[in-house]
Amino acid sequence: AMAMTFTAFKFWLAKRSISQATSVCGFILLTLIVLGSAYATTQLLLHQPAQQAEIKSRLGNGYKKFADRYKRFNDYLAVVEVLQLYNTIKPDNTVILRRIASNYQQLNQPEKANEFLYQAIAVGLKRNANAPDNVPTLISLAKSYHKIQRPEKVSLYAQQAYDLAVKKVKQVDDKEQAYWYYWLAKACEQLNQQPEALKYYRKAYKIMPGNYRYERAYYKKRHLMEKYYEADWTEGLYFN
Repeated sequence: AMAMTFTAFKFWLAKRSISQATSVCGFILLTLIVLGSAYATTQLLLHQPAQQAEIKSRLGNGYKKFADRYKRFNDYLAVVEVLQLYNTIKPDNTVILRRIASNYQQLNQPEKANEFLYQAIAVGLKRNANAPDNVPTLISLAKSYHKIQRPEKVSLYAQQAYDLAVKKVKQVDDKEQAYWYYWLAKACEQLNQQPEALKYYRKAYKIMPGNYRYERAYYKKRHLMEKYYEADWTEGLYFN
């Protein structure tokens, strides 16, 4: 915008017989006006609650993208630093807290890793107290406890999530079933029922093949199963 303003001003000056000194003064004045307007506009937007939320959202997305880039270079310290910036603008995101912990583990700093894992657990327990039947919260708790090697807690919360998801699948219509099959698969993963998890990811994807989340989850799981499992079970899962 500033470049376009200066270009327009230059063409306007070029059509008039104006001295060099006047031209320079005009550009200086225009620079001050543009900078002042930019500053005032920025401050106005920053103090609007809706705009603040949008700015935080865009910053958060940027931090996550940079974290993914640093991860590809195994720069775990940079990943931690970027994700902690994300955590300051969007606190209590258990996925981010677990990612920070995982990268501290890669840096051989188990104490720092546990600090963030226990933060994730505290957030999950608080949410669970407010909404005991929230399946994503139950899965989140199972994942966090899995990280600190508490299998009895993993089993407790994952089984609760599984039972709730099974009940929901029977109560909702076809399109809503995809959502609950997806979370049923997540519960199966935490219960170490991997073939079942793949089956439910496939069901979610087949119900809503245009949904990127379900498609990605299904093919990612399928790839892992093909890589680590020797199986006669694959044909039945893929084609039934």
